[in-house]
Amino acid sequence: METCDRQLRIGGQLLFRRIAEVDIPLHLKHRRLLAMKGSRLALLLPLSIVIILNSCSDRDRNNPLDPKNPNTKGSPVGLQVLAKERDVSLFWEPINLEGIEAINVYRKSSLDSGFALIGQVKSGASTYSDDRVDYGVEYSYRITALAGEYESPPSKAVAVTPGPTYVWVADRSSGYIVRLTHDLKHHLFAFGVLNFPYLIAVSPRERAGWVFSLNSDTIYKLNSFGQVDVTLRGFSEVTDMAVDTSSLNLWVAQAERGTISRHLADGSAAFSTRDVSKPKALAVDSRRHRCVAIDDGSVKRLVSITATGQTRALPYTDFQAPNDLTLSQNGDAIWVADSTRVVKIDFFSSTAGITVGEFFWVSLIEFDNTRNVCWVVDLEPVGEPASLLKLDANGQILFKLNQFGNPRSIAVNEYDGSCLVADTGRAQVFRVTGDGGKIEIVGDFAAPYCVVVEHH
Repeated sequence: METCDRQLRIGGQLLFRRIAEVDIPLHLKHRRLLAMKGSRLALLLPLSIVIILNSCSDRDRNNPLDPKNPNTKGSPVGLQVLAKERDVSLFWEPINLEGIEAINVYRKSSLDSGFALIGQVKSGASTYSDDRVDYGVEYSYRITALAGEYESPPSKAVAVTPGPTYVWVADRSSGYIVRLTHDLKHHLFAFGVLNFPYLIAVSPRERAGWVFSLNSDTIYKLNSFGQVDVTLRGFSEVTDMAVDTSSLNLWVAQAERGTISRHLADGSAAFSTRDVSKPKALAVDSRRHRCVAIDDGSVKRLVSITATGQTRALPYTDFQAPNDLTLSQNGDAIWVADSTRVVKIDFFSSTAGITVGEFFWVSLIEFDNTRNVCWVVDLEPVGEPASLLKLDANGQILFKLNQFGNPRSIAVNEYDGSCLVADTGRAQVFRVTGDGGKIEIVGDFAAPYCVVVEHH
């Protein structure tokens, strides 16, 4: 304000000096001109003072904690909140104003009636960490600034939901791999130097993901920060990948070469088997360290491969056109998306225990071990929307949602029972609640091709 007062004082003095310096003419015409000039200067004086005052007022309003600031209304701004499992991190714009002594942090959970003070940091700080949170509970946060006995109005509240999962998405068109938080609100990283990312296989214990880049014939291993730790080259027509979450081994199926290979966590090859003519999809039994795969050769069959590379064909061969498979947690049951039907096969007896045949073309299948249910995608006839269905353990259809474009991948979140759909036809990733009652759009993608849930 001292600067503004000085500006006002100087401005007024200059205007009055200009009036005093006007020469007094002798002729009447000049007197009229003088009167006109004086009146104009008289009008300019208050106008100039108003301009100076408005300038000073604008400068006062630049103070974000000024209640009359049109942008902030006196509240701290820029609060962002990020939830990672049992830790919530808060970030906000630093408040570098003289007199500010501290920042108060308030929290309200979905179970609380109002906000409560949970912490205080020094005025120069712009971060806070809250590790007293529970999975699946929505928390709202806001902050205030303290100056003596004055406390500013609270910032806008920001809500997050911690949880034990992360979600990986391969956006084939943009070339990005994205890792999202449990509540799907924030990107932990977006790795964008891949040439058509096609498949993802996550390794939860390492907090890492293996990604196959289609046009570069390369498999990358990305850590939790989106950095490349391992690069494997020379892979072509990779049809599927899966991680043994116990041994951390990566299994890779290559249809063109007719091979299924196993790789250690550092990427080195353990073995490669050629006992499969055309591997199409695979799933890993982490309890027994074995892989079960679809062989889409002249004889449609399932093969089982041990960790030492021993391969055997399962006796059941009554397949039409198997597209995908999934395993129950104990590895005893194999669910197969087989053309117009879903077949449940007992691993040890290799008999079809359940056959559900009410589909047009079943392309994808995922098993929820926690709830003992199966999610499947039926592509439906051309021109009709694709369907997402949920089946119980006996193959009964629990519900059907037919509003998708071209789903290329689905993933089950076993923590909350939801299902994620990477839909290239709609150019969206969708989250469907376990009861099918709510469908949410996740993020902003161009052509999502693969989605995987990282469970902890």
